[in-house]
Amino acid sequence: MLWGTDNMTYEQLLDRLKSRFASFDMETKHQTEVQCGRRRPEESLRELAQDTRRLMMLAYPGERSKMADRLAKEYIIIALDDSKLEFQLREKKPQTLDPALKIAQRLEMFKNAVKQS
Repeated sequence: MLWGTDNMTYEQLLDRLKSRFASFDMETKHQTEVQCGRRRPEESLRELAQDTRRLMMLAYPGERSKMADRLAKEYIIIALDDSKLEFQLREKKPQTLDPALKIAQRLEMFKNAVKQS
């Protein structure tokens, strides 16, 4: 039996366990991960966007605002780790993550087509 749990209700015990073992620092950890993330070699833009969305949900739970989506857009642009692509994407002025992803995919497709010819 856990120390000091003699007269606790189930809810009180659950709250105590959550406060002891649930890490409130996890949100901060995920915020740092999404802010510092960079695209891995061979990672597709779609995978990068999925990872960014996942980390945003973990970093800012419950946030479904336009501001959170704009923040996600900024993080994915920075994560591209390609200054030329970042510049071209910023020139197009996407407002949120989805348009930024579509534009980046088009730009990358054009870049690859030019390389092949």
